Parts: sequence; structure tokens; C-alpha cells
Amino acid sequence: MTNAIRTKQRAAGYLRALMGNYALTSGIMYKSELQDARLDFSEASLQRVDLLLDHIRNINTLSFNDFINDLPRQNFLFALAFYTGKVIELNSASVCNWLTADEFDQVTPNVASSNEIRHTFIADFTQGTHGEGQYFPLVPIIHRLFDEYPDEKSVWFSAGMFMELSLK
Repeated sequence: MTNAIRTKQRAAGYLRALMGNYALTSGIMYKSELQDARLDFSEASLQRVDLLLDHIRNINTLSFNDFINDLPRQNFLFALAFYTGKVIELNSASVCNWLTADEFDQVTPNVASSNEIRHTFIADFTQGTHGEGQYFPLVPIIHRLFDEYPDEKSVWFSAGMFMELSLK
């Protein structure tokens, strides 16, 4: 099995866990908050993801390193990253191929990725109505949760690079 297939299967597993159809061995944090966010793969659900991240930012007492080193919390972040990519795919007529940072480095040798957790998974969009390109979904998620000015980064707004946003 190739790495690309494993990454695609990993994405599917996280999405099933996020939607409550699969249990990850190490669990997933913030289940009730996720349920309250009414994730339905719509563009509007990405605005609810931003609100969810704002809420968690307000109740979280852990540092970034402690948060990311806790597997249920890490699973939460990864699941939201894969969810964001799937929403873009479904709402833009794109095809999303998931890559790890190592896979990204192999297919795009002139663009160096980072070993930082924000660059763990890359959504490579092709054939979309808004063009092609790579999207790093963990960047706006982690920025919204931990950076000094969270309102400057929005999961919903960043998804607009690959899909048309309804400005409501």
C-alpha cells in the first residue's frame, strides 16, 4: 500500500470518527462541542468550526505543546483538518488528494515544507472551480486556537482560496 493510499485512509478514518461513526483507539476530545457545531459538510459549517475553535480557545488551559501532545486533542485537530479539506472538495468540485509533509516534499521538491505540526497534512486540490493548489488546513486551525491574534485567521475565510464563499 502506498503512502498516499494510507494518508487517504487516515483522512477517511478521522472523518468517520468526527461524525461519530468510528471510534479512534486514543479517542477524540471535545465530542459534545463537535456535536453542537452541527458539522454537515456545508460552507457555513466552516464558520461554525471557527466559533467552535474560539470556544475551545476560551476554555483551554494547556500550552500548545501540551495540547498537541495529548492524543485525543491531537485527534480533534487532525479530524478538523480533514473535515475542512472535505468541505472544500465537496463545495468546489475539486478533487482532494491528501499528502503528508514528506509526500509533499517528494512531489513538490522546489517548495520546502516545514516539520512543524501545522504542516502535517496537505490537501492537494486539482480540477476545482477555483483552480488548483495546496492547502494546509492545520495552519488556520492552530492559528485560531493559539496565536496572539486569532481573529486574523479563519478556517472559513482560508477555505475561500479554493471555493466560493457566501458572504453572509
